[in-house]
Amino acid sequence: MWVLKEMLKMDEKFLLIQPDQELGRFLLDEIMLSGNFGQYDQRVKHGVSQWEKNLQRLKRDWRLVWYFPSECLWEPVFRWYHFFWRLRHK
Repeated sequence: MWVLKEMLKMDEKFLLIQPDQELGRFLLDEIMLSGNFGQYDQRVKHGVSQWEKNLQRLKRDWRLVWYFPSECLWEPVFRWYHFFWRLRHK
């Protein structure tokens, strides 16, 4: 919410929860460092196999789990669900 309020100038009446400046600054630093969904992150290798890419995602989730536990812990579960959903609906 802090990023929405401070960087994107969203009106405070539209925020779902109170902005947390510490988490917001951390998130903004991650956004600026890694770019569009991690596409420009220099900490990860690009052009690697699918298994290595998934391991890098898990490593990134582990780095963020202390700040955003719900999203990071459910991401691998959702990834498996989405894999089987794609197989069924292809």
